[in-house]
Amino acid sequence: MAKPEGIPNDEIRNFSDRHSEFGIRPSFGFLSDFAIRILDFFSPAMLKLRKEHLDAFEAQVVSLFTLRVVAHVKAVWPSECGELGDAVVAEMVRNGIQRAATLGLSAEHDIVRFVDLAFMLAKDFDTNPLAGWTRPILADRTLAPAAKIDRLYQRMEEEFALIEKRKGAKV
Repeated sequence: MAKPEGIPNDEIRNFSDRHSEFGIRPSFGFLSDFAIRILDFFSPAMLKLRKEHLDAFEAQVVSLFTLRVVAHVKAVWPSECGELGDAVVAEMVRNGIQRAATLGLSAEHDIVRFVDLAFMLAKDFDTNPLAGWTRPILADRTLAPAAKIDRLYQRMEEEFALIEKRKGAKV
């Protein structure tokens, strides 16, 4: 995390250690430096954050993240998103984010990569029989969540190469 301007080095602490008492999940990477400075300014004795406050804050942060992911998929797949329509694209993104979270993905980058897979393979690729090769990777308890995404991309490239090879053999 970049050091915010105007804050002495001795006040910079690891965000997850400093604010875990608030119930904020820092691994999402959603919180801006500004939000961190706000929380740093108020000590727990000065400011009592109730669960309702944190839930509202988290909902806002997730909503903003969802909008960024929607903008991303529209930029990467403009024609496909145009065919689907805004409502369907937004729903696919929301569902993808929720499914990614249930698989233990928490870093924004990994969540976006999971949503991208839904646009490349199938919106339900993690349960779709046509993408059955994804289930063993996702169910592998020895792999960290981020490693599962890396492995899915690696295997997807192998599957696509195999399909191209089969197409070439038929011609």
